[in-house]
This record gives sequence, structure tokens and C-alpha cells, in this order.
Amino acid sequence: MPREGIGWPSDGKMPFSYSRDEKIRKSSDYRRVSSGGKTAGAAHLSFRVLRIEEPGREGIRVGLTVSKRVGPAVVRNRLKRVLRELVRLEMKGLEGSWDLVISVKRRPDRIGYGALRDEFLFLLGKIRNLMECRT
Repeated sequence: MPREGIGWPSDGKMPFSYSRDEKIRKSSDYRRVSSGGKTAGAAHLSFRVLRIEEPGREGIRVGLTVSKRVGPAVVRNRLKRVLRELVRLEMKGLEGSWDLVISVKRRPDRIGYGALRDEFLFLLGKIRNLMECRT
């Protein structure tokens, strides 16, 4: 039975999910961003962004990478869930055609959601400056 009500579209689909067009899925796209993108880093996270010049393409695609060195699958998956939520909540208002790869550098031991969010917002500010420069 589809859910309906406040905040739910009439088709019953989850409103906070990402479409295929909003994700970086191919390893070749990850490599392209890694080799040609601009980087902003902090203690636990690293952002790499690359402007995409493709006709008909608009919007920002996001990819997440968490190395096995960060910890077991439970830890890596939790970090990815938290990062996806931060992307959903905080990346409004970014314009243009960009690919953004967010990488977890090392295990954020005993770091809470608030501290991770602060680091995310700090890096997002740096990336916004890079996006506005367009060089």
C-alpha cells in the first residue's frame, strides 16, 4: 500500500532518494574526477570536484568512497548513510554541471554527527568557492 500524506508524493515513492542522474556510478567517472578535479580536504573528509561540459547535462552528481582501511562494512556503510543525508540536506543551491566525489580519509573515531557535519560544511564552502571561480 503506497504511503500518502504530508511530504509524500502521490505516487508513494520515497521523496528523499537519489535518482540515477544524481549519482556517479561508473568507475571511469570516478577516475576522471580524481585525475582532473580540484580538491579540498580536512581531517576526515576529502572533496574532489570537476566541472562537466556535456551538452544537455545539468545538475550535480555525487559519488561517495570509503576505503576498507576505514573499518569493517558496518562502519563504512554507516558513514555512507550519514554522508548521503548530509548531501541531501546541505547541498541545496549549487548550480551548474559538476561531479563531486566525497572520500573518507580515515576512520573518524569518536567523532559525532555534529563534528562530521561541521567538517562537511567547511569543505562545502571551499568547494562552492572553487565552483564560482570556474577555472
